Formats: sequence, C-alpha cells, structure tokens
Amino acid sequence: AQNNANYPAAIMDTDQDDIKADENESAILSLSDDDGDEKVFEDKLTILTEKQRNKLRIDGYCMLDNPLKEQMIVDTVQGYIRQNFNENSVERGLIRMIINYYHNRYNPNIYIEIICQDPEIPENEQDEDMQYFLVPKVNITLSHLLKTRMESIGNRIILDKNKVKIKNMHHVLRYLGHHKGVKPKEIAKPIRSVKMERIVADIWDAHFVNGFKKKTIFQIILAANYLDCPSLLHLGCSKIATLIKGKSPEEIKNILADDGVDSDDDDQDVVMDENTEDID
Repeated sequence: AQNNANYPAAIMDTDQDDIKADENESAILSLSDDDGDEKVFEDKLTILTEKQRNKLRIDGYCMLDNPLKEQMIVDTVQGYIRQNFNENSVERGLIRMIINYYHNRYNPNIYIEIICQDPEIPENEQDEDMQYFLVPKVNITLSHLLKTRMESIGNRIILDKNKVKIKNMHHVLRYLGHHKGVKPKEIAKPIRSVKMERIVADIWDAHFVNGFKKKTIFQIILAANYLDCPSLLHLGCSKIATLIKGKSPEEIKNILADDGVDSDDDDQDVVMDENTEDID
C-alpha cells in the first residue's frame, strides 16, 4: 500500500515490451463529469488487479492490500532461500524490489490512500480490521476534512476508525465516487415531499440513501459530519426528515426506535439539531 511509484531505472526498463502490451489495461478514463470531455490517458505507474480496476470503475474506489502481507511474503521467500541456498546468494533488497514491482502500486498524481485504523495503536500492531482504500484525488474534494488533509499531509491519510466505522467508510466513498468532486444541487429546505426521488436533483442519490436502514443512515450522517461532507450530511438528514415529516412526537420516537436506532445518542442528537431546517 506504500507509494512505490519510483523504481530504479534498471527495473523499470526491464519489461518495457510487457508494459506496452498492457497499455490498454493500464489506461483509465478521465474523471471528468462531462462524458463529452472524457479522454483516455496512459497511467503506467498504476498497477492494479482486474478486480480492483472494476471496483474503481463501478464504485469510485478500491481496496489495497495490507503492507504487512507484503512483509510476510518477503520473510517467507528469504526463509526459503536461507534453507535451500546460500543465505547471501540473493540480497533481501532485491527480493523486496521484485515483489514491489509486481505488487499493487498507484500514481500519486491521480490517487490518494486512505487508511482506517486506531490512532492509538502502532500500525504494525493493528488488527486485521485495518483497511486501506485507494481513491481518485478528485473524488474526495466534497469532503473538506479529506481535502484539507490531502493538501497538508500528502498521499496517505489516516482516519480514526473509532470516528468512522470501516463499513460506513465504504458507503461514504461510494457516494463520493459517484459525484466525482462535483457538488450536487442542494436539497430545498424544508423538504417538499416524503419521496426522496422528488426532492433530489440526482435520482442516484435517492436510490443510494433509500437502500439503507435507518440505523445505517444515522451512522452515515455521523460519518459525513466528521468528514465535513455537507452534501452527504444533508442527504442523510433529508432522508430522516422524510420519515418523520408530519408525524406526532410519539410516532417519531417509534420510527427512530426501529432498527435499533438509539434516539438518545448524544452525537446523533447534536447533528440532527444542527440540521433541523431539513424538517418542516
């Protein structure tokens, strides 16, 4: 998952014919929202599996391998060489270089790496739940927190998985992947209908938020609030507003109690209070 774009010239020049043969596979479409302006350009620095490329194309992000797995491969190969050959017959650095060359890598001018982990635990001691996301830079601009960190830190953003659950990060990145940095038209406040399809400009947004249970919607709202992504925050709040619009306090309490939603959750109440204008 580390940025391995800069390789020794000797390695990069070894398989030029193979690289040329794979140009069609490594070419990616422009991330422009205007189909008429799409241009195909060569990105020889990004090497991903077919599954990863499809995930990027469909959802706007993909997962990277845990770099600790790469270290395990290096250690395994080194152990095999030590047992069967002269220990010094192959330099450890060369083994790592070969593995890196055929391992996932990405163009830092196009993509950014987002890591969800517990910030209190060193990376080499994290559990297997830690995940690495690869996201086109243009996608994350709708999140002010991610955009600011990208501009100040660089190509590797670490998020507190206690603030944003990994499963909810998948939902957030899918939303960002659809909009590709283009801010959607704001939803009119207060909402005019209980049908999401009637209050959003992009019907995809309605299908996206309608596909979740209320508990998940609240979790996405909290994630959007933490990531400072106003458009997703308002989309989630508007969905909740459609569910309780015109209802009595008792009905609202029952609605929010469904799916295990805790209506007394402090963070949830604060976010909803700050967005009460979504509700008539």
